[in-house]
Amino acid sequence: MDKSSWGPTSSESKFPNSLPSDRCHRYTFKEVKVATDEFHENCVIGNGGFGIVYRGYMEKTTITVSDFGLSKLGSKDPSKTYVSTLVKGSIGYIDPEYCKTKQLTDKSDVYSFGVVLFEVLCARPVILPRLTDEQVSLVTWGKSCYRSGTLHEIIDPKLIGEVAPECLQKFGEVASSCLHEEGTERPSMEDVVWGLEFALKLQEAADEAVS
Repeated sequence: MDKSSWGPTSSESKFPNSLPSDRCHRYTFKEVKVATDEFHENCVIGNGGFGIVYRGYMEKTTITVSDFGLSKLGSKDPSKTYVSTLVKGSIGYIDPEYCKTKQLTDKSDVYSFGVVLFEVLCARPVILPRLTDEQVSLVTWGKSCYRSGTLHEIIDPKLIGEVAPECLQKFGEVASSCLHEEGTERPSMEDVVWGLEFALKLQEAADEAVS
């Protein structure tokens, strides 16, 4: 996978465990409750094996609340790179490889995070049975629109005119890369962080150019 356009690479810098503190806001539980209207059902955009996903608005920021880390549950043996377990929930969130092997890995989390990235971008559930075949699955539809260059046509209407085209392109690239069928083709979570950070920088540069 070519990630040369994602910004800094592992050969250029060491990956942090999270976004730099000056670029990351840690929301309090009270702020999250306000943003999601007390976790109102109208704010739910997904409900799968990794928990309920809520969308909320705070000033100009869209936030999501979800629960990841299933691949970290189970044996604490550091030699194990996977966890054998059974996961309940919507198959729309679950790593396709897990469906075959019943083994969760770090790349399983990456896949599920990619699903949530598209949910945030498009403000729709991962599965909508009432739509046409190709659009039923957000994963299938999102990746298809990214490849055809029409991702801007399916984003949250509230983002239209707010997100820069180059930022949207990069965001779509990162989300799509998380959703490869084969786990070995997916980026690490550190690569995902840097990809999203680069998308943010593109948005900030676009904002500065018009200010």
